[in-house]
Amino acid sequence: MRSGISQEYYQEWVRGDTISFGVEFSDLSATINEVYLSCRQYYGAPSYVFQVKMSDGYITTDGNGKFFFRVPPEMTADLTPGMYVYDVQFDYDGQDVVTPMIGPLKLTYGVTEGE
Repeated sequence: MRSGISQEYYQEWVRGDTISFGVEFSDLSATINEVYLSCRQYYGAPSYVFQVKMSDGYITTDGNGKFFFRVPPEMTADLTPGMYVYDVQFDYDGQDVVTPMIGPLKLTYGVTEGE
């Protein structure tokens, strides 16, 4: 994972739902200072649509390479359904940054919303 090679993963979420998923990474020998899950409208957009951080309690780990991500419903509840982009980024030792996951994120209406 520390090679800097990103894998593209497509995500599809329902707007306003709690999003929870787990990912397992190998070769995590360095100290991880922070983990981010960031979303923007498009690559290069000037601001985040939302961002969750390990330091804020939205990302947890078992210490053996498994990470659990939680995006609370209020972070997507007011967003317009459509296509976005996201990535998962690790900050190692305060100097190395690795982005192992990146890709498109489709945000959809739920049937219950009635829209």
